[in-house]
Amino acid sequence: MSDSLIGNANKKSDPDYCSQCREPLPAGTTFCPHCGPPVLHDEEPEKGIGGGQTFFRIFLIVILFGAIAIFKLDLNLWDSGEELSPGGGVAMQSPGGGKTVKPHVVDFKTIHHIKADQAKMREKPANDGKVLTVLKKGAKVTILDGNEDWWKISGNGKSGWISRDDLDTEIQ
Repeated sequence: MSDSLIGNANKKSDPDYCSQCREPLPAGTTFCPHCGPPVLHDEEPEKGIGGGQTFFRIFLIVILFGAIAIFKLDLNLWDSGEELSPGGGVAMQSPGGGKTVKPHVVDFKTIHHIKADQAKMREKPANDGKVLTVLKKGAKVTILDGNEDWWKISGNGKSGWISRDDLDTEIQ
């Protein structure tokens, strides 16, 4: 029996192996000389932001975008029921029920003049309308109304309709 105890004491134990590279560990060492000491991991992995925080951030971005849009487009959120043009003037409906035409902006001085060599002022907004007068290039006129293709103007002491293509506008 004593031989068995002595035999067990003389018997060498099996070597431990590195968990990374599977090399035998030298006797009396606590870590592999090839791999180095083990790296400790964080206790809890990093988590992303929660649903509430995500919603709050998206809400703030939408509010910021809306404020910038209102400022850039010069929108009036508290209008009095009248349709306003971007410059602040009240929009007008054309007599033929066509597209809404917005008058010139009050804040600026607009000058309308004939850009064609000769522009025919007509009695009605159509090419078959009776010609009232012919305006020369550069003649200054005042816009009274308009629709999609025609302007009702006042010039040379008369009022009538001219094609939108014959009129040029300068803002000062």
